[in-house]
Amino acid sequence: MKDVVAIKTKNVSRQLYYKESLTLKQRTQMINCCATSREKAIVSLMAYNGLRPVEVQRLLLTDVDFRKSVISIWGKGKAPAPKR
Repeated sequence: MKDVVAIKTKNVSRQLYYKESLTLKQRTQMINCCATSREKAIVSLMAYNGLRPVEVQRLLLTDVDFRKSVISIWGKGKAPAPKR
């Protein structure tokens, strides 16, 4: 879990607006409600890094570089969904 929170994302597109985010307490409560490590990783990526469901869905293990603490994200509409 610590690795997911520590991953840095680089926003390459301009941001047009800002949405209100959850507080740290709310994020922690939400993550604590997760039953499995997989669920915690998904919720953490969305809550701490602002990923959309489609971006999490498209993630592959090869997109994550744990040595550099970097994750490559293909945003909505930026690339076709990978064939599995």
